[in-house]
Amino acid sequence: MNPFQVGDILASSWGATMTLVNFYRVIRCSKKTVTIQPLESIETSDGGYLTGTSIPMQNMPAVLPRYCPQTGGTVWEAREYKRYIREGYDGQACVLGATDSERCYKWDGKPLTYNHCD
Repeated sequence: MNPFQVGDILASSWGATMTLVNFYRVIRCSKKTVTIQPLESIETSDGGYLTGTSIPMQNMPAVLPRYCPQTGGTVWEAREYKRYIREGYDGQACVLGATDSERCYKWDGKPLTYNHCD
């Protein structure tokens, strides 16, 4: 059974030497998959060096550049990722984010801590 619903906000906090935070919105669901769309986020510094908290802009899809061979230029578009539902490290349902390195869980509404200092 799919524990996710259209409109759910998913969050990932990941990285090896930095803590990166990404947010996604569920835009489609099936029994075994969800389609997610990256969201823009608001980062608030905590006064430290490249550290602080992040929350999603829930109705603002992230637009990312892509090379367009027809025009030879760049187009900006909102991306979508279809992902299989899996079990996370803690037993909760999760999906992979835009990369295989991030596990996305239902966001609990609390700001997530980031650290962009490598």
